[in-house]
This record gives sequence, C-alpha cells and structure tokens, in this order.
Amino acid sequence: PLAARPEDIEHQARHYCSVHARSLGAELELSDEALAWLVDFGFPGGNSRKLRDFLRGVASRCARVTDVIEVADLEEYAAESRLPLRSA
Repeated sequence: PLAARPEDIEHQARHYCSVHARSLGAELELSDEALAWLVDFGFPGGNSRKLRDFLRGVASRCARVTDVIEVADLEEYAAESRLPLRSA
C-alpha cells in the first residue's frame, strides 16, 4: 500500500496529474501544499490505482477553472468521494 511508501506518492501524484491534465487538454500541477497533503493522507489501505483515480477526478473538476490544484480542491473532492479524511 502507498501508506507504507510515502516517498512514492509525490512522484506518482505528479505523474498522474500530468497525464490526466493532458487527456483533458489542460495544464495542471499540484501545489507544494497539495503534494504534502497527499503524502500526509497516504491513501491508507489504498494503492496507486486509488491515487490515480482520485487525481483523475480532481483534475477533471479543476481543469476548467485553474492551472494549480490546491489543498482545498483535494479536500473538497475527497469529501464528495467519501474518502475517510484524517484530522490534522
């Protein structure tokens, strides 16, 4: 699981964000704070596929309105997706 390999999350998140943005004809990147949020969240019990699918949804939503994905975007999508968020 990704939670056991937090060092992989940042690399994979950047990759998936780029792939999904290109598929939408957009340029998107994750803010440093958003990357830190993803690493901290760790996708407990999840794997790369869950991270990929999560970022696909976030990218689909954000591509029309911004070029930088922020923590608020991740939190909003996570809440709507009913991902179990940990308290900070």
